[in-house]
Amino acid sequence: MGTSKRVSESAKAQTQQLQVEIKKALGELNWSWGKLAEEWCYSRFNPENDGEDYDAPRELIDTVTERIKKQLTRTTTKVEVLKRYLVVIQEHDDFGNKKQTVKLKYISFASCPISLSWMKKHSEELDKRLMMEDYEEE
Repeated sequence: MGTSKRVSESAKAQTQQLQVEIKKALGELNWSWGKLAEEWCYSRFNPENDGEDYDAPRELIDTVTERIKKQLTRTTTKVEVLKRYLVVIQEHDDFGNKKQTVKLKYISFASCPISLSWMKKHSEELDKRLMMEDYEEE
């Protein structure tokens, strides 16, 4: 039983991290919830990006906008759903045109190949080497 609770806490943390990343990207692009909803509809219903404009019905955009608002505040939102929103943002020309924006890529901390203890150990070793080199040069 403890494992399922740990998994749900991990999923909750991933969800919250993705929500922060999405909100940050929206802010950098000056996008509203409605703009994200429009772009999501475009990517969903015109996936081939055939050059034709796609105008989603206003009711659909309003419905998707409300759904997005809720999904970006609830910790129960599935990670996969948020990753899809992030992809829509990242693949849009507005995102690529931002010169100072770094493309966001979610990496789960659990899957990070480098641990903090490894980084600390090697950082200390590097500091020692640099101090020795400085001492030897004098």
